[in-house]
Amino acid sequence: MKARELILVSIISFLLGCNAKKLINPSKKNYACFEQVEKIKSLESIISQKNKEFQTMDEEVKRLTEENGIFTSMFGEIENQPGGHKILEKLFNKFK
Repeated sequence: MKARELILVSIISFLLGCNAKKLINPSKKNYACFEQVEKIKSLESIISQKNKEFQTMDEEVKRLTEENGIFTSMFGEIENQPGGHKILEKLFNKFK
């Protein structure tokens, strides 16, 4: 969300630096201004895509954290059962 706000502020700042009338009627003098606007739009699209990727990764981290908690609890229960420590130790040595 912060990246989107930063892009919005950047675009507004940039547009305030360009004459709005020139943006409506482009000429060779302000071609660079349009070029910059297109670059900003492109960067906004990239940031939006990366934001979606980060959200997906965050959801996966949360899911894996919950799964890890479940396995930790299961191993704790097994550890406390008679012979559980030896079973877990044997499995740990087998798969490490």
